[in-house]
Amino acid sequence: MGIKREYLASQDIIEVDGRIIVANPYGNSIYQYDAKDYKLLCSANVEHEQNNQQLLFMKSEIMGNKVYFAPYFAEKICVYDYLNNSTDSISIELFETKENNKQESKYMNIFKYKEYIYFLGYNQPSIIKLNTITGELKYIRDWLKKINVDVDIWGYFSKGVNIVGEKALIPLGCAGKLIELDLQTDTTKVINASFSDELSGIGGISTDNNGIIWVTARNSKEHIIIAWNKINNTHKKYNLPTPISNTCMYYEPIIYENDILIMPETMDHAYIYSNNEDAFFINGDIDEVISPYKGSKLFGSCVTSLRRNGNSLYFFSTTDYKWNKVELETGEREKFSLKNNQKGKDDYLSVITNLIDEKNVLQENDVELDDFVRCVKHGDY
Repeated sequence: MGIKREYLASQDIIEVDGRIIVANPYGNSIYQYDAKDYKLLCSANVEHEQNNQQLLFMKSEIMGNKVYFAPYFAEKICVYDYLNNSTDSISIELFETKENNKQESKYMNIFKYKEYIYFLGYNQPSIIKLNTITGELKYIRDWLKKINVDVDIWGYFSKGVNIVGEKALIPLGCAGKLIELDLQTDTTKVINASFSDELSGIGGISTDNNGIIWVTARNSKEHIIIAWNKINNTHKKYNLPTPISNTCMYYEPIIYENDILIMPETMDHAYIYSNNEDAFFINGDIDEVISPYKGSKLFGSCVTSLRRNGNSLYFFSTTDYKWNKVELETGEREKFSLKNNQKGKDDYLSVITNLIDEKNVLQENDVELDDFVRCVKHGDY
């Protein structure tokens, strides 16, 4: 299936005040939709960023009437005022990385605490603490020498942050360890968990009502889920019921009452935990809308934009290029699309640009014919 450029995917989705807010993954614009009928309300360009760059932004967080976007390939933090449909930017300092390439990915995950937004480095060896009232930035980097690992393609920090009191537990994607960040003093310490030697990296973490921390694997040789008792530093390992087929990557567990849902990023199935049998099984309802992973051309994932909003779970399936909204209490699922009614030439030039840069041949289903003709007609790609 070709990439249908008239429909928007994204790496995150925000629902607030009857609106849905997403960042265009193919360009420098933020879109706002009606949360009931999914019609486009308005959009705003992020003027300081290149329009032909894919994945400028990853995860996002909302504070008041502003949405903060983590700069992945973007040069700056984007701040979107959804009431005024306007954007602003915050410059950041870039630190030397393994490749020392400013075009590489920077920050992926993000979380908020009180008036602060925290941006977690992917290839950037830093945690940015942003005071949303004063605009002051602080770079937290004392953890770097403590982890004693080199970042690789899996990045420093992965998904899911657990906050207990004034401490944030942050998983590492490049090792089976975690960072504990003191949110008052901004100091860090490395947590070597009982399972650390069993995982090459952590996909994400979530805590259940009993205080057990559930851990998904990232780049693991074993197809497992970990239930970790942090107080006793003991764990139980659960084998998933299907053989590993790709590089193991999962999102942070989604926990609702006694249910634990494991959503794939690059794997073949979603899984659900059975409390009665104390085991994980394939979740047939979710499997209906995701296909076995075949290295999708769209972001390299079968599922993107996993976001829990209260009792609702959003995600985007690259199988049929549809958004899904699942009600966790009832299991009711809704499919929808976010139509890009402002698909001007700039929104499609990135497809052609990337094909030229990568010296690929344009396939029949890469773009719609009218979109290709539109790009050629403008002749400025």
